[in-house]
Amino acid sequence: MVTREFRPLATGEALDVAINVTKRAFAVLAPFAVATVGTSGLGAYAFFTLGPGFQLAALISLLTVPFALLVMCVVALDTYFGRTATVASAIRSSLRPTALVIGYLVFGASLMGLVAGVLPGLVILAWAGIAVPIVIEEHGRLFDTIARTWRLTRGVRGTILAFYLWFALILGVLSAAVWITAFGLETLGVGLDPSVVLWPLAFVTAAAAIPIFPVGLAVMYVDARVRNEAFDLQQRLEAIRTS
Repeated sequence: MVTREFRPLATGEALDVAINVTKRAFAVLAPFAVATVGTSGLGAYAFFTLGPGFQLAALISLLTVPFALLVMCVVALDTYFGRTATVASAIRSSLRPTALVIGYLVFGASLMGLVAGVLPGLVILAWAGIAVPIVIEEHGRLFDTIARTWRLTRGVRGTILAFYLWFALILGVLSAAVWITAFGLETLGVGLDPSVVLWPLAFVTAAAAIPIFPVGLAVMYVDARVRNEAFDLQQRLEAIRTS
């Protein structure tokens, strides 16, 4: 019988832990957060504003975003388990072929869901979100990682999706607050062009918030792994007791 201590983290609890881990590791996370916001912003601007010749360059620049999110997930796991997290070691761990394949699949899907509201992207995220920390931490091959993900995500797929939606909501609220602040200053007659306040403030705010998502996936993986191992141990003890 599954006991109360095996209850998975609720979405709010996972978010709280993710924020705490993000604060602890932010010095290492910051370069990748800045790269994520910078390349995605420049890529989107080039794709939608500049001519066709810039669109290929924009798409290539956007390919750096899933990699930066993958590296941030590595940093989160190192921090959570008390290992020394550095920029160089996180990049090395992220360059393994299986980690790259799964990282681009999951984070590419999540970006589609966030930017375009693409339903298949959200479904992939809910069913395979913690595959990224699994492949990073357990060094499994592709199909081993898929099987492990299937097992660990039972009962927490809704939590993963809810966490992602909360994260998207937080980004939306912060973005709205930045816009209100920038144009509020203009209304008050401060004499500043709203864009002078808007873009730097939006950049800093997004860079501070972005790591919460990959860190949250790492937190939910650790929670699912610990509960799974505890359940297996309980089953073994029950088998010994009744044999």
